[in-house]
Amino acid sequence: MMKKLLIATTAFFLAAPSGAEVPDRIDFTVTPAQKRPGAVQLQLSYRTPDSRSRHSRPVALADLQGLTAAQLAASAGGPARFRIARDAGVLDCDGMFRNGRGSGDCRFAADRAFADALAKRGIGRPTSDEQFRLAMHGTKLAVVDELARQGYARPTVAQLVETGVFAIDVPFLRALDAAGYRVGSVQQLVQMKIHGVTPDYIRDLAAIGPAYRKLPVEALVEMRIHDVSPARLRAYAQAGYRDLGRAQIVAMAIHGVSPDYVRQMAEAGYRGLTPEQLVNMRIHGVDAEMARVARATVRKN
Repeated sequence: MMKKLLIATTAFFLAAPSGAEVPDRIDFTVTPAQKRPGAVQLQLSYRTPDSRSRHSRPVALADLQGLTAAQLAASAGGPARFRIARDAGVLDCDGMFRNGRGSGDCRFAADRAFADALAKRGIGRPTSDEQFRLAMHGTKLAVVDELARQGYARPTVAQLVETGVFAIDVPFLRALDAAGYRVGSVQQLVQMKIHGVTPDYIRDLAAIGPAYRKLPVEALVEMRIHDVSPARLRAYAQAGYRDLGRAQIVAMAIHGVSPDYVRQMAEAGYRGLTPEQLVNMRIHGVDAEMARVARATVRKN
C-alpha cells in the first residue's frame, strides 16, 4: 500500500476536465487553524456541470486581504469582504463572520498578465479553466522561472497546476538543488512530494554513509514508500548490517524484518544471518521463540 504524503498544504479535489466551465460562484468557509498562530483554515469549494472540487489549506490571515482579526473574532458577528490575490488571478469574497469563523462566496477574475507571462515563457496561453485551476492551487510564476533556471524540462500547464497542488515552491526546489538533486521534470518532483522525499530525508540518508549518497530518485521514492527511514538504517547498522543494498533494504522492510526482529533472532542464537535468510525466515513465520525451540531441539538431538 502506497504511503500518502502528509504536507502542510492539504487539498482534496476532483480534477475538472479540459474545457470545463469556470464557476460563477466559489463557496468559502474560514475556521481556526490548529496550532498556527496568525493563520486560518480556508476551504474553497465549487461545482461546474462536469466537476466538483473542494480545497482546504491553512493560510495566513494577512492573505485574506481586507479581513481583520477583529472582524473575524467579533462575538456579535457581521459582514466582511476580502480578496485573495494569486499570480493567476484574484478571488473577491463576501461573507459573514463570528467568533473566529465565517462563510460566504467568492468570484474569480483572471489576470491577463499571467497568461501573457506563460505564453512569453514558451508554455502557452492557458484556457480560462486552466487559469482558474492555476489560481485555485496557487501556482506561482517564480516556480516557473526557477524550474527554467535549474534546467528542468519545460512544464505543461497541467504540470504547473500540480506544482500548486503539491506545494512545489521555490524553497523546495532550491533545497533539493543544494542537496544535489535537479531531477529534470515536474513528474519526478511530484513523486518525491507525494511520498515524502524531502531535502532533509536526502541529507539524513547521506549522513549515514557513502552507500546512501546520491541515490537515484526512483530508489529514494521506493525506500520512502516502504518506510525506510534513516533511523531504521542506523538501527540495522547497530545490529551489524551496514551498507545494505537497496533491494535488501526494501525486501527487509516489506517482509517485516525490523531491527528488533534482527536483534531477537541474534538473542535466540541466530547471529550472522544474511538479509536474504532473515527475509525467508520472516516470510515463513519464524519468530524468536520458534527459533529458540528449534535450536534447543537440535541440541538435544
